Amino acid sequence: MNRPHTAIIIGGGIAGPATAMALAKAGIEATVYEARPGGADGTGVFLTLAVNGIDALRAIGPGTAAAAVAAGFPTPAITLRTHAGKRLGVTSTGGALADGTVPHTIRRADLYQALHSQALAARISVLHGKKLVSAQEGPGGVRATFADGTQARADILVGCDGVYSTVRQLIDPAAPAPSYAGLLNTGGYATGVPVDTAPGSYEMIFGKRAFFGYAAAPVGRPGGSPTSPSAANPHWGRPRRSAPRPGGSGSPRCMRRTPGQRWSSSPPAPASPRSSRSTPSRTCAGGTPAG
Repeated sequence: MNRPHTAIIIGGGIAGPATAMALAKAGIEATVYEARPGGADGTGVFLTLAVNGIDALRAIGPGTAAAAVAAGFPTPAITLRTHAGKRLGVTSTGGALADGTVPHTIRRADLYQALHSQALAARISVLHGKKLVSAQEGPGGVRATFADGTQARADILVGCDGVYSTVRQLIDPAAPAPSYAGLLNTGGYATGVPVDTAPGSYEMIFGKRAFFGYAAAPVGRPGGSPTSPSAANPHWGRPRRSAPRPGGSGSPRCMRRTPGQRWSSSPPAPASPRSSRSTPSRTCAGGTPAG
């Protein structure tokens, strides 16, 4: 295969625009195709951007990494406790880069907006309402067909469409489907919750069948308000527990939301499947379930 000059990116979440910007640095013009009819602004809860992720964003461009870091706040360590509050110890969330940068906790929506803003500044096109249904490889490249009947052609196609990836199934129809991992996640953030925790510090409390983790954001960071620290620091929590399979008596359907809070129930966590195909191809699957 000759050196590619154009690319189709399937998936416009987190991995899609990041991949497109990385390809642009290599001289490959990429267009992002997203199945959703609109953007995902406000979707998702939060995540911790590890230092290797920050370093990867720096490789794409210093502005991209700076935008992502600025949208979050540093969370270098986790304090572990029993259900009774007994302190078990402290563990690092992943060390630090040479310049002292540590992992940052960030709302997924803010990371999404930061990456999409950088992609827009780099003149990368993101097209919505483009659900991939098939892809055919040929001597001249790849042709992608979407549910609305339109098609796109490029030298290569890259899948950044998450754990339920259509691209992965097109590459290897015999690949195993995602499997239930026995874990249920619920996360959210709220203001006006007094906690005796230093801003930027994670607290992880373990129970018999679940654990609950939370972090307090510094005043003025995303989700906060410029009032007293004890009341203004956003309280970002994520309880997790083992549970029966989907549809069983313990499978949650919704969470109650109260004024000033945002909570989101996640579907049972799937384990990412692995494809057995390793032959050279113009089509590849990448990205993360978070994308």
